[in-house]
Amino acid sequence: MSNLDQNLGNPNIQSQEQGRTVLFVSDLAENITESDLETFFQDFKQFIILIQINRVVKQSDSRPVCNATIIFKDNMKADAARKALNLRKLRGKTIRIMWHERDNSVRYSNQGNIFIKNIPMEVKPRDFFEMFLQFGDIVSAKLCEDDDGNHYGYGYVHYTKDESANAALEHCLKNKVWNEHLEVKNFQKKNERLNPMSGNKNVYVKNIPLNTTENELRSIFNKYGAVTWMKVVEDKVGKFAIVSYDSEDSTSKAIAGENKRKIGENELFVDTLMKKSDRKKLLNTKITDNNFRLNAKFKNCNLHIRNIPYECTEEYLNEVFGKFGEVQSIKIQKYTLVTKVNNQFKEYTMSRGFGYVCFTTEEAAKAAREAYNGNFLPNYENAKRPILIELFMPRGERQNVFSRLQQQFNPGMNKKLPFLNPIQQPFNTMMNPMNPMNYNMLGFHPNLVKHVKFPNQPHSNNYIMSNNNQMYVNKQQQNKNQNIPTSTNRNEEPDVKYMESLEDEMARKDYLGEFIFKKIENHEFTQRKNITIDTIGKITGMILGIDDLHEIVEISKDNSQLTLRIQEALELLEGDSTK
Repeated sequence: MSNLDQNLGNPNIQSQEQGRTVLFVSDLAENITESDLETFFQDFKQFIILIQINRVVKQSDSRPVCNATIIFKDNMKADAARKALNLRKLRGKTIRIMWHERDNSVRYSNQGNIFIKNIPMEVKPRDFFEMFLQFGDIVSAKLCEDDDGNHYGYGYVHYTKDESANAALEHCLKNKVWNEHLEVKNFQKKNERLNPMSGNKNVYVKNIPLNTTENELRSIFNKYGAVTWMKVVEDKVGKFAIVSYDSEDSTSKAIAGENKRKIGENELFVDTLMKKSDRKKLLNTKITDNNFRLNAKFKNCNLHIRNIPYECTEEYLNEVFGKFGEVQSIKIQKYTLVTKVNNQFKEYTMSRGFGYVCFTTEEAAKAAREAYNGNFLPNYENAKRPILIELFMPRGERQNVFSRLQQQFNPGMNKKLPFLNPIQQPFNTMMNPMNPMNYNMLGFHPNLVKHVKFPNQPHSNNYIMSNNNQMYVNKQQQNKNQNIPTSTNRNEEPDVKYMESLEDEMARKDYLGEFIFKKIENHEFTQRKNITIDTIGKITGMILGIDDLHEIVEISKDNSQLTLRIQEALELLEGDSTK
């Protein structure tokens, strides 16, 4: 029996979570296909229910990141495939196979995670995996490689238990592995590895009271060691200083002794002098880690609320939602409106109409969502729109979900069009806007299509939804058959002020898409040509693909421009249909 077979059957390294049947496969080649994966997993083919490839384009890289989800019939076969095929080559790339985690905090945790260096170049990724598998069950393992498949001599192993990581550390410390003394240590994140004091004898000081002199500052910092150089600068923000010592020990003592010390009403900020770019990276890393920790802690407890009445306050939301349970935090997003009153500029804090309510328990969040999603807040029954409540989702996850939905509902519609740039836009084509599923994807409650209104837009009753959410009556066509004139609404303009107050560009395009769809629908050219609802949706999506939002607004205002866009879009669509 081979070492691998012994490891697979070893009860000490059996999967710690029995019953799991879904595997996550990462680091796949760009051109990978489901047939490739079927061949790769052919020894387990009869036990597989589904193989699905996911391609996601990250903002920082134009190339798609490919991974796959594989569902097995039972846990034992999934576990055997995970261990037997992990870190093997597929289409020239070493793939990683892990359990599919609903909570990513498991994969990104430092617990049981080790870093290995000095790995000989002749060691294969599979040898690397089998070597460290003998110490315990592995969450994830990676031998870092270049684009040609050659590894860099270092890698990572993340165990399910700290005891396994400690055993691997002890073994590598006492023994040679592959005839080499491997350097193995507990994994640390970049911000934890970063030592800002290394080789730096300079201290940065800010929040200095304006009446403090250089001599007074020098006397404060001289007690920690000899100050070799000092510069004090006063600008529009305030006064700051750079202090240089003759030793790193003095620098460390000065930071520990003076940071957050109060001089008068000012609290000093004292830290190592760093480049602006380095400090920004460090702060961003801290913020990212803190956000990740909070998101993991309050997962399914944080609610994103839209259509909050503009005059509604955070105190009122606390009063309304507090009855469902303890509230951790409440925030209504705001912006500063600058306007001129009596020839003087004045600033007003305005609500953006959306915000967040975070509970301490999932039960309270669920109860609040069920009570108010799609309903009006007490005392705001006459508001234009009911509030919409969804679980908060970090931006990166939200973009990935939207990309997957876009690929699912809009296959093969990534062609470049002459008057738009669809590459970076979420609406290179628009699905049928009257389909309730699509409203739900854009953040609308599926049962509230008839309630959705926007400023300066009359409520549209052109479509009636049946109980099974299927569109079955087009009143405009019904009116046409009865020779009843319909309004063209050509003189209406979008509410730019409202649009600019929305959360992000995606929300603004949601609003413009709703407005433009109705405008095209009631356009005399549309009625004369008997353009279908599906085509109207595609034309709307083409217009929304334009990079500049203000250009889209101008098109929606100018009837002649809108007519020209409709004609261009129809020519393109008709051209595609003839190919």
